[in-house]
Amino acid sequence: MMTKTDLAIVIPAYKAKYLEETLNSFAHQTDHRFHLYIGDDCSPEGIGDIVEKFEDKIEIDYKRFDTNLGGLNLVAHWTRCLHLICNAESYVCLFSDDDIVDSNFVEKFYSTVAEYKSSVYHYDLKIIDDKSEVISVPEEYPLFISGTDFFLQNNLKSDGITARMPEFIFELDSLLKAGGFIDFPLAMRSDNATVINMTRNSDIVTVKGSHVYWRKSQLNVSNQKNLMAKNNNFISSTILFYNWICFYFSDINAPSFYTCKKNLSVLRIIFGYSSNESFFTLWKIAIKSLDFLRIMPFSGFLFILFYIKNLLKSK
Repeated sequence: MMTKTDLAIVIPAYKAKYLEETLNSFAHQTDHRFHLYIGDDCSPEGIGDIVEKFEDKIEIDYKRFDTNLGGLNLVAHWTRCLHLICNAESYVCLFSDDDIVDSNFVEKFYSTVAEYKSSVYHYDLKIIDDKSEVISVPEEYPLFISGTDFFLQNNLKSDGITARMPEFIFELDSLLKAGGFIDFPLAMRSDNATVINMTRNSDIVTVKGSHVYWRKSQLNVSNQKNLMAKNNNFISSTILFYNWICFYFSDINAPSFYTCKKNLSVLRIIFGYSSNESFFTLWKIAIKSLDFLRIMPFSGFLFILFYIKNLLKSK
């Protein structure tokens, strides 16, 4: 049984609005065997003042960076926050500055680790709004799920499981050996890729009996007002993610049907979510892709179908 503090909770902080509520949820844990690391991304919102309120309640290391990095590369900011860990913790949770956890979050983690060994642990989600009221409850994960099943259910089923980043805890040594967090524009799909990359040698184990509460608000990166920029980044990240998936499954010698599944998923994304402008953005991205020779015929096929779709709409 673990008796020492073996869990690092890393918060790359920029937004102050819900941070006190986030820290309060950790201050009220039934098990205080965790160390909190907060990386202030040169925020103008007084992050340090909020953190100071909890310094006598939680073991906290706070670092204010001199430059804002998250606005340019969010995953790069995650990575520099990861390097704040200095107390030899074996596990890390990359949490957010606006989400909250149940009071038994840490307690249930240690009891689960004692029973099941893995490189990646998961908590089921509840979605909350600006007022911290539960507005939806996504499908629960099974106790064990492989990386391939995680990919199929999270990316190719409209009613399948969902995933963010705060509900995962990684074995730190395995995360670093795997290259850290996978970098895509605005960190879109970086969570999915990082989780999949961590399942080479073990299944995802779900910590039962506790939840992470993920906040859906106008402050989320995914709810930025500039919808065109969001669509372009979403498509860019999607193409990069599925190209990465192709290489990943090839590397682990997975059956070639995953490539076909990838094409079907991209087709669903294009026809379900993209505008004319964002489709042509995808076309440009495909041309620049390192996987151009493989994606070019499929992109041409999409172009024809997209043209037909718009033709039918105009009638």
